[in-house]
Amino acid sequence: MNRKQSMQKKKILYVITKSNWGGAQRYVFDLASHLPKNEFDVAVASGGKGELMQKLSDAGIRTIPIPHLERDINILKEISSLFSLRKIFKSERPDIIHLNSSKIGGLGALAARTCNLLPTTRNQKAKIVFTAHGWPFNEERSLPGRCTIWFLSWLTAFFSHSTIVLTKRDLYSTIHFPFLSPRRFALIPNGISETPHMYFSKKEARKQLGIDQSVFPVIGTIAELTKNKGVRFAVSALRELPERARLILVGEGEEKKELEKLVRDLRVANRVHFTGFKPNARRFLNAFDVFILPSIKEGLPYTILEAGMAGLPIVASNVGGVPDIIEHEIDGLLVRPKNPSDLATAVKKLIDDESLRRRIGGEIKKKIFSKFTFKKMLDETLALYR
Repeated sequence: MNRKQSMQKKKILYVITKSNWGGAQRYVFDLASHLPKNEFDVAVASGGKGELMQKLSDAGIRTIPIPHLERDINILKEISSLFSLRKIFKSERPDIIHLNSSKIGGLGALAARTCNLLPTTRNQKAKIVFTAHGWPFNEERSLPGRCTIWFLSWLTAFFSHSTIVLTKRDLYSTIHFPFLSPRRFALIPNGISETPHMYFSKKEARKQLGIDQSVFPVIGTIAELTKNKGVRFAVSALRELPERARLILVGEGEEKKELEKLVRDLRVANRVHFTGFKPNARRFLNAFDVFILPSIKEGLPYTILEAGMAGLPIVASNVGGVPDIIEHEIDGLLVRPKNPSDLATAVKKLIDDESLRRRIGGEIKKKIFSKFTFKKMLDETLALYR
Protein backbone atom coordinates (compact mmCIF):
# COMPACT_ATOMS: atom_id res chain seq x y z
CA MET A 1 0.00 0.00 0.00
CA ASN A 2 1.44 3.40 -0.98
CA ARG A 3 1.52 6.48 1.23
CA LYS A 4 -1.54 8.03 -0.42
CA GLN A 5 -3.63 4.90 0.18
CA SER A 6 -2.49 4.62 3.81
CA MET A 7 -3.63 8.19 4.48
CA GLN A 8 -7.01 7.68 2.78
CA LYS A 9 -10.04 7.94 5.02
CA LYS A 10 -12.27 4.93 5.58
CA LYS A 11 -15.78 5.39 4.24
CA ILE A 12 -18.43 4.32 6.72
CA LEU A 13 -22.10 4.11 5.87
CA TYR A 14 -24.63 3.87 8.69
CA VAL A 15 -27.98 2.39 7.66
CA ILE A 16 -31.19 2.52 9.71
CA THR A 17 -34.82 1.72 8.97
CA LYS A 18 -36.49 4.97 9.98
CA SER A 19 -35.40 8.46 10.98
CA ASN A 20 -38.10 9.24 13.57
CA TRP A 21 -36.18 9.93 16.77
CA GLY A 22 -35.67 7.04 19.19
CA GLY A 23 -32.91 5.08 20.88
CA ALA A 24 -31.50 3.51 17.70
CA GLN A 25 -31.56 6.86 15.91
CA ARG A 26 -29.73 8.53 18.77
CA TYR A 27 -27.15 5.71 18.71
CA VAL A 28 -26.49 6.33 15.00
CA PHE A 29 -26.34 10.09 15.43
CA ASP A 30 -23.95 9.92 18.39
CA LEU A 31 -21.53 7.62 16.57
CA ALA A 32 -21.76 9.36 13.20
CA SER A 33 -21.16 12.79 14.70
CA HIS A 34 -18.23 11.77 16.91
CA LEU A 35 -16.04 9.61 14.66
CA PRO A 36 -12.55 11.07 14.14
CA LYS A 37 -12.88 13.30 11.05
CA ASN A 38 -9.29 12.66 10.03
CA GLU A 39 -9.96 8.92 9.86
CA PHE A 40 -13.54 8.46 8.63
CA ASP A 41 -15.75 9.78 5.85
CA VAL A 42 -19.30 9.33 7.17
CA ALA A 43 -22.74 9.09 5.57
CA VAL A 44 -26.11 7.85 6.87
CA ALA A 45 -28.83 6.11 4.82
CA SER A 46 -32.37 5.94 6.21
CA GLY A 47 -35.97 5.43 5.25
CA GLY A 48 -38.34 8.38 5.61
CA LYS A 49 -37.77 11.93 6.77
CA GLY A 50 -37.52 12.64 10.47
CA GLU A 51 -35.56 14.28 13.25
CA LEU A 52 -32.50 12.08 12.71
CA MET A 53 -31.98 13.32 9.16
CA GLN A 54 -32.41 16.93 10.26
CA LYS A 55 -29.92 16.57 13.10
CA LEU A 56 -27.39 14.89 10.82
CA SER A 57 -27.79 17.64 8.23
CA ASP A 58 -27.30 20.30 10.90
CA ALA A 59 -24.12 18.47 11.98
CA GLY A 60 -22.80 18.52 8.40
CA ILE A 61 -23.19 14.76 7.87
CA ARG A 62 -24.33 13.57 4.45
CA THR A 63 -27.64 11.70 4.34
CA ILE A 64 -29.03 9.29 1.75
CA PRO A 65 -32.74 8.41 1.48
CA ILE A 66 -33.75 4.77 0.99
CA PRO A 67 -36.88 4.70 -1.19
CA HIS A 68 -39.88 2.61 -0.07
CA LEU A 69 -38.27 1.58 3.22
CA GLU A 70 -40.83 1.43 6.03
CA ARG A 71 -41.03 -0.21 9.44
CA ASP A 72 -44.07 -2.35 8.59
CA ILE A 73 -43.59 -5.45 6.46
CA ASN A 74 -44.62 -5.22 2.79
CA ILE A 75 -43.07 -7.81 0.48
CA LEU A 76 -43.11 -5.66 -2.67
CA LYS A 77 -41.59 -2.71 -0.83
CA GLU A 78 -38.98 -4.96 0.79
CA ILE A 79 -37.85 -6.15 -2.63
CA SER A 80 -37.73 -2.56 -3.86
CA SER A 81 -35.74 -1.52 -0.76
CA LEU A 82 -33.31 -4.41 -1.30
CA PHE A 83 -32.51 -3.18 -4.79
CA SER A 84 -32.25 0.41 -3.53
CA LEU A 85 -29.70 -0.72 -0.92
CA ARG A 86 -27.69 -2.58 -3.55
CA LYS A 87 -27.64 0.55 -5.68
CA ILE A 88 -26.53 2.71 -2.72
CA PHE A 89 -23.78 0.27 -1.71
CA LYS A 90 -22.43 0.06 -5.26
CA SER A 91 -22.47 3.84 -5.60
CA GLU A 92 -20.95 4.61 -2.20
CA ARG A 93 -18.40 1.77 -2.09
CA PRO A 94 -18.06 1.98 1.71
CA ASP A 95 -15.32 0.26 3.67
CA ILE A 96 -17.73 -0.32 6.57
CA ILE A 97 -21.51 -0.78 6.46
CA HIS A 98 -23.01 -0.41 9.93
CA LEU A 99 -26.61 -1.67 10.01
CA ASN A 100 -29.10 -0.75 12.75
CA SER A 101 -32.48 -2.30 13.59
CA SER A 102 -33.73 -5.80 12.79
CA LYS A 103 -35.39 -5.05 9.48
CA ILE A 104 -32.57 -3.10 7.88
CA GLY A 105 -30.12 -5.57 9.38
CA GLY A 106 -31.58 -8.42 7.34
CA LEU A 107 -32.12 -6.44 4.13
CA GLY A 108 -28.80 -4.61 4.39
CA ALA A 109 -26.69 -7.65 5.16
CA LEU A 110 -28.28 -9.55 2.27
CA ALA A 111 -27.81 -6.63 -0.11
CA ALA A 112 -24.18 -6.20 0.93
CA ARG A 113 -23.41 -9.89 0.50
CA THR A 114 -25.15 -10.27 -2.86
CA CYS A 115 -23.76 -7.23 -4.67
CA ASN A 116 -20.22 -6.69 -5.85
CA LEU A 117 -18.66 -4.19 -3.44
CA LEU A 118 -15.27 -4.12 -5.15
CA PRO A 119 -13.48 -1.84 -5.21
CA THR A 120 -14.06 0.05 -1.96
CA THR A 121 -11.97 3.07 -1.04
CA ARG A 122 -9.27 0.60 0.00
CA ASN A 123 -9.88 -1.95 -2.75
CA GLN A 124 -11.32 -4.58 -0.42
CA LYS A 125 -14.71 -5.98 0.51
CA ALA A 126 -16.81 -3.89 2.87
CA LYS A 127 -16.96 -4.95 6.50
CA ILE A 128 -20.56 -5.49 7.60
CA VAL A 129 -21.36 -4.53 11.21
CA PHE A 130 -24.83 -5.04 12.66
CA THR A 131 -26.10 -3.60 15.94
CA ALA A 132 -28.96 -5.58 17.48
CA HIS A 133 -31.00 -3.03 19.43
CA GLY A 134 -32.71 -5.92 21.24
CA TRP A 135 -33.36 -9.32 19.63
CA PRO A 136 -37.02 -9.34 18.49
CA PHE A 137 -37.36 -13.10 19.07
CA ASN A 138 -37.14 -12.39 22.83
CA GLU A 139 -40.43 -10.48 22.63
CA GLU A 140 -43.81 -12.01 23.39
CA ARG A 141 -45.02 -13.61 20.16
CA SER A 142 -46.55 -16.84 18.94
CA LEU A 143 -44.13 -19.79 18.76
CA PRO A 144 -44.14 -19.88 14.93
CA GLY A 145 -43.53 -16.12 14.88
CA ARG A 146 -40.63 -16.36 17.32
CA CYS A 147 -39.07 -19.24 15.37
CA THR A 148 -39.31 -17.31 12.10
CA ILE A 149 -37.82 -14.17 13.61
CA TRP A 150 -35.08 -16.19 15.35
CA PHE A 151 -34.06 -17.65 11.98
CA LEU A 152 -34.04 -14.21 10.31
CA SER A 153 -31.98 -12.80 13.19
CA TRP A 154 -29.50 -15.69 12.90
CA LEU A 155 -29.30 -15.09 9.15
CA THR A 156 -28.53 -11.40 9.71
CA ALA A 157 -25.73 -12.27 12.13
CA PHE A 158 -24.47 -14.95 9.71
CA PHE A 159 -24.26 -12.45 6.83
CA SER A 160 -22.59 -9.81 9.04
CA HIS A 161 -18.90 -9.88 9.90
CA SER A 162 -19.48 -8.49 13.41
CA THR A 163 -22.60 -8.07 15.53
CA ILE A 164 -22.82 -5.61 18.40
CA VAL A 165 -25.25 -6.37 21.23
CA LEU A 166 -26.14 -3.85 23.91
CA THR A 167 -27.12 -6.13 26.79
CA LYS A 168 -25.92 -9.24 28.58
CA ARG A 169 -29.22 -10.96 27.86
CA ASP A 170 -28.84 -10.40 24.13
CA LEU A 171 -25.25 -11.64 24.23
CA TYR A 172 -26.40 -14.78 26.04
CA SER A 173 -29.02 -15.35 23.34
CA THR A 174 -26.28 -15.66 20.71
CA ILE A 175 -24.97 -18.82 22.41
CA HIS A 176 -27.77 -20.66 20.62
CA PHE A 177 -26.80 -19.36 17.15
CA PRO A 178 -25.23 -22.33 15.29
CA PHE A 179 -22.15 -22.01 13.07
CA LEU A 180 -21.25 -18.58 14.51
CA SER A 181 -18.14 -18.04 16.60
CA PRO A 182 -18.53 -16.06 19.85
CA ARG A 183 -15.77 -13.81 18.48
CA ARG A 184 -18.25 -12.43 15.97
CA PHE A 185 -20.27 -10.82 18.77
CA ALA A 186 -19.29 -7.82 20.88
CA LEU A 187 -21.07 -6.50 23.98
CA ILE A 188 -20.86 -2.70 23.75
CA PRO A 189 -23.47 -0.98 25.96
CA ASN A 190 -24.87 2.46 25.16
CA GLY A 191 -23.07 5.34 26.80
CA ILE A 192 -23.75 9.03 27.38
CA SER A 193 -21.69 12.14 28.08
CA GLU A 194 -22.40 14.95 30.47
CA THR A 195 -22.73 18.18 28.51
CA PRO A 196 -23.04 21.82 29.67
CA HIS A 197 -26.62 22.80 30.52
CA MET A 198 -27.70 19.15 30.13
CA TYR A 199 -30.51 19.60 32.67
CA PHE A 200 -32.73 22.47 33.71
CA SER A 201 -32.86 23.22 37.42
CA LYS A 202 -35.84 21.78 39.25
CA LYS A 203 -37.48 25.18 39.40
CA GLU A 204 -37.00 25.91 35.69
CA ALA A 205 -38.01 22.40 34.58
CA ARG A 206 -41.26 22.55 36.54
CA LYS A 207 -41.97 26.06 35.34
CA GLN A 208 -41.63 25.03 31.68
CA LEU A 209 -43.75 21.91 32.16
CA GLY A 210 -46.42 23.85 34.06
CA ILE A 211 -45.97 21.93 37.32
CA ASP A 212 -46.50 23.71 40.64
CA GLN A 213 -43.24 23.98 42.59
CA SER A 214 -44.85 22.68 45.80
CA VAL A 215 -46.25 19.44 44.35
CA PHE A 216 -44.88 16.19 45.82
CA PRO A 217 -44.47 13.55 44.61
CA VAL A 218 -44.01 14.19 40.90
CA ILE A 219 -43.53 10.86 39.15
CA GLY A 220 -42.37 11.09 35.58
CA THR A 221 -41.18 9.28 32.51
CA ILE A 222 -39.81 10.18 29.09
CA ALA A 223 -40.96 7.67 26.49
CA GLU A 224 -42.65 7.12 23.18
CA LEU A 225 -46.30 6.48 23.94
CA THR A 226 -46.35 2.98 22.46
CA LYS A 227 -47.46 -0.35 23.91
CA ASN A 228 -43.88 -1.54 24.43
CA LYS A 229 -43.27 1.32 26.89
CA GLY A 230 -46.04 0.07 29.21
CA VAL A 231 -47.22 3.58 30.12
CA ARG A 232 -50.75 2.29 30.72
CA PHE A 233 -49.44 0.32 33.70
CA ALA A 234 -48.05 3.53 35.20
CA VAL A 235 -51.46 5.18 34.78
CA SER A 236 -53.14 2.20 36.47
CA ALA A 237 -50.59 2.29 39.32
CA LEU A 238 -51.53 5.89 40.07
CA ARG A 239 -54.81 4.71 41.65
CA GLU A 240 -52.79 2.97 44.39
CA LEU A 241 -50.68 6.03 45.18
CA PRO A 242 -51.56 9.00 47.40
CA GLU A 243 -54.07 11.44 45.92
CA ARG A 244 -51.43 14.18 45.88
CA ALA A 245 -49.16 12.19 43.48
CA ARG A 246 -48.87 13.49 39.93
CA LEU A 247 -47.77 11.56 36.84
CA ILE A 248 -45.96 13.44 34.06
CA LEU A 249 -45.71 11.77 30.64
CA VAL A 250 -43.17 13.37 28.29
CA GLY A 251 -43.52 12.10 24.75
CA GLU A 252 -45.85 11.37 21.86
CA GLY A 253 -46.92 8.17 20.18
CA GLU A 254 -49.58 5.98 18.66
CA GLU A 255 -51.08 5.01 22.05
CA LYS A 256 -51.75 8.56 23.22
CA LYS A 257 -55.50 8.56 22.52
CA GLU A 258 -55.93 5.21 24.30
CA LEU A 259 -54.01 6.55 27.29
CA GLU A 260 -56.11 9.70 27.41
CA LYS A 261 -59.22 7.52 27.44
CA LEU A 262 -57.72 5.35 30.17
CA VAL A 263 -57.03 8.30 32.49
CA ARG A 264 -60.64 9.42 32.03
CA ASP A 265 -62.01 5.92 32.65
CA LEU A 266 -59.91 5.56 35.82
CA ARG A 267 -60.86 9.09 36.92
CA VAL A 268 -57.25 10.24 37.32
CA ALA A 269 -57.26 12.82 34.52
CA ASN A 270 -56.57 15.64 36.99
CA ARG A 271 -53.44 13.80 38.17
CA VAL A 272 -51.87 12.97 34.79
CA HIS A 273 -50.13 15.56 32.60
CA PHE A 274 -49.34 14.82 28.95
CA THR A 275 -46.61 17.24 27.87
CA GLY A 276 -46.33 16.04 24.28
CA PHE A 277 -43.01 15.71 22.48
CA LYS A 278 -40.20 17.83 23.92
CA PRO A 279 -36.96 18.32 21.97
CA ASN A 280 -33.97 17.33 24.10
CA ALA A 281 -36.43 16.04 26.70
CA ARG A 282 -33.72 15.05 29.20
CA ARG A 283 -33.47 18.71 30.20
CA PHE A 284 -36.75 18.31 32.13
CA LEU A 285 -35.71 15.35 34.28
CA ASN A 286 -35.13 17.43 37.41
CA ALA A 287 -38.85 18.23 37.45
CA PHE A 288 -39.42 14.69 38.77
CA ASP A 289 -39.04 13.31 42.28
CA VAL A 290 -39.08 9.73 40.98
CA PHE A 291 -38.37 8.47 37.46
CA ILE A 292 -40.22 5.41 36.20
CA LEU A 293 -39.85 3.21 33.12
CA PRO A 294 -42.65 0.59 33.11
CA SER A 295 -41.62 -0.96 29.78
CA ILE A 296 -42.63 -4.37 28.47
CA LYS A 297 -39.63 -4.46 26.13
CA GLU A 298 -36.32 -2.59 26.21
CA GLY A 299 -32.82 -2.71 24.84
CA LEU A 300 -30.44 -0.59 26.89
CA PRO A 301 -32.55 2.56 27.42
CA TYR A 302 -30.93 5.97 27.14
CA THR A 303 -33.65 7.46 29.35
CA ILE A 304 -32.47 5.44 32.37
CA LEU A 305 -28.86 6.45 31.72
CA GLU A 306 -29.93 10.11 31.61
CA ALA A 307 -32.16 9.85 34.67
CA GLY A 308 -29.30 8.13 36.48
CA MET A 309 -26.84 10.83 35.49
CA ALA A 310 -29.32 13.36 36.91
CA GLY A 311 -29.23 11.43 40.20
CA LEU A 312 -32.91 10.54 40.19
CA PRO A 313 -34.24 7.52 42.07
CA ILE A 314 -35.52 5.09 39.44
CA VAL A 315 -38.21 2.41 39.33
CA ALA A 316 -38.10 0.29 36.17
CA SER A 317 -39.37 -2.97 34.73
CA ASN A 318 -36.96 -5.87 34.97
CA VAL A 319 -36.72 -6.35 31.19
CA GLY A 320 -34.05 -6.31 28.48
CA GLY A 321 -30.91 -4.43 29.44
CA VAL A 322 -32.47 -2.59 32.40
CA PRO A 323 -30.89 -4.98 34.98
CA ASP A 324 -27.52 -4.34 33.28
CA ILE A 325 -27.86 -0.78 34.59
CA ILE A 326 -29.86 -1.14 37.80
CA GLU A 327 -29.08 -3.50 40.66
CA HIS A 328 -32.26 -3.93 42.68
CA GLU A 329 -32.33 -1.96 45.95
CA ILE A 330 -28.71 -0.88 45.43
CA ASP A 331 -29.06 1.84 42.81
CA GLY A 332 -32.73 1.55 41.82
CA LEU A 333 -35.83 -0.60 42.17
CA LEU A 334 -36.80 -3.28 39.65
CA VAL A 335 -40.37 -4.51 39.26
CA ARG A 336 -42.16 -7.15 37.23
CA PRO A 337 -43.46 -5.83 33.89
CA LYS A 338 -47.21 -5.40 33.35
CA ASN A 339 -47.78 -5.17 37.10
CA PRO A 340 -49.31 -1.88 38.31
CA SER A 341 -49.37 -3.03 41.94
CA ASP A 342 -45.63 -3.82 41.95
CA LEU A 343 -44.96 -0.46 40.35
CA ALA A 344 -47.11 1.40 42.88
CA THR A 345 -45.49 -0.42 45.83
CA ALA A 346 -41.97 0.46 44.63
CA VAL A 347 -42.86 4.11 43.99
CA LYS A 348 -44.55 4.41 47.39
CA LYS A 349 -41.46 2.96 49.05
CA LEU A 350 -39.41 5.77 47.54
CA ILE A 351 -41.79 8.63 48.21
CA ASP A 352 -42.10 7.55 51.85
CA ASP A 353 -38.33 7.39 52.42
CA GLU A 354 -36.28 10.46 51.55
CA SER A 355 -33.00 8.86 52.64
CA LEU A 356 -33.62 5.92 50.30
CA ARG A 357 -34.32 8.30 47.42
CA ARG A 358 -31.08 10.14 48.06
CA ARG A 359 -29.01 6.98 48.49
CA ILE A 360 -30.08 5.13 45.35
CA GLY A 361 -30.08 8.37 43.33
CA GLY A 362 -26.46 8.93 44.36
CA GLU A 363 -25.47 5.34 43.63
CA ILE A 364 -26.93 5.24 40.13
CA LYS A 365 -25.27 8.55 39.30
CA LYS A 366 -21.87 7.14 40.28
CA LYS A 367 -22.47 4.01 38.22
CA ILE A 368 -23.41 5.92 35.05
CA PHE A 369 -20.32 8.12 35.30
CA SER A 370 -18.05 5.10 35.74
CA LYS A 371 -19.54 2.37 33.52
CA PHE A 372 -21.80 3.91 30.88
CA THR A 373 -19.79 6.73 29.33
CA PHE A 374 -19.97 7.64 25.67
CA LYS A 375 -16.17 7.64 25.46
CA LYS A 376 -16.11 3.96 26.45
CA MET A 377 -18.81 3.12 23.90
CA LEU A 378 -17.04 5.05 21.13
CA ASP A 379 -13.60 3.60 21.87
CA GLU A 380 -14.91 0.01 21.83
CA THR A 381 -16.85 0.62 18.58
CA LEU A 382 -13.79 2.18 16.92
CA ALA A 383 -11.73 -0.86 17.92
CA LEU A 384 -14.26 -3.01 16.07
CA TYR A 385 -14.10 -0.81 12.96
CA ARG A 386 -10.32 -0.85 12.89
